[in-house]
Amino acid sequence: MEDQAASLRRLTPSAQVGRSFAFLGVSGCGTTTVVAEMAAGLVAAQRRVLILDAHPGNPLAQRFVDDPGVTLDMVVNSQGSLDDAVTPLPFGSSVMNVYTRPNTLTHLSDTVERRLVSEYEALTRDVELVLIDTPSVGTDPALAALADNLVLVLTPDIQTLMQAYAMIKRLALEFARRRFDVLVNRARDVNEAQAIFQRLSQVTSEFLGVSLRWVGFVPEDPMMRRAALLRTTTLHGFPDSEASTACSQLAAVLPRWCSVEHGNARQLFERYLAASRHLAEEATPL
Repeated sequence: MEDQAASLRRLTPSAQVGRSFAFLGVSGCGTTTVVAEMAAGLVAAQRRVLILDAHPGNPLAQRFVDDPGVTLDMVVNSQGSLDDAVTPLPFGSSVMNVYTRPNTLTHLSDTVERRLVSEYEALTRDVELVLIDTPSVGTDPALAALADNLVLVLTPDIQTLMQAYAMIKRLALEFARRRFDVLVNRARDVNEAQAIFQRLSQVTSEFLGVSLRWVGFVPEDPMMRRAALLRTTTLHGFPDSEASTACSQLAAVLPRWCSVEHGNARQLFERYLAASRHLAEEATPL
């Protein structure tokens, strides 16, 4: 497979410590799989990575381990430690589940919030990159609104295109997000992947005034599905597969996608608590 990483290495300087990357996509696009594969590739390249999963039920951790940690919602309600929400993964990274129900954080005391923020800072002291598996922007846009970088995961399905446009529209109009990286998953080849990117880019630039940047694609590969069934990644289970090659190439250049000079990964959790509380209060009828 052609090395798609080569042309991307010239995009930006190497990223420094503390960058956050939110991966967002509609249901069925394989966003969780992409996040896990990127994390595995980064760890293999000696990067220190933390995954934040904002979905209920801790789905990313459950793909790899039998007894995952709890959610942030459970930590808050049980007055437990944030470390309880962290699950070590077999490939060397960890995932922290930060899902909360809409009203949980509105009742969070200042004392508990300060403790949680302090625990997050301690847990992420040595983390270089934070990868975020974001939930639907329609239900919980907080992390997508705050992350340093947004990576939109598409598939060649035309329905994906329309739903992706809706996500971009909300983030652009309500949260002033103007730059999106686009990664196409499950494409037959680079031509199909770039065709779907060009269609979305044309529409969004014309009607929303946002900038979309092509960062690459992951080919349709049955080994991706098999790796998930075996509770591993293609990098570890099927390192010679096309999907593994693509994910390794993308992971190698992911730090260079960064669009900001100073990352917010250190302050991300504190800002996430504040933003989630604000959105919950905003949605509560007077």
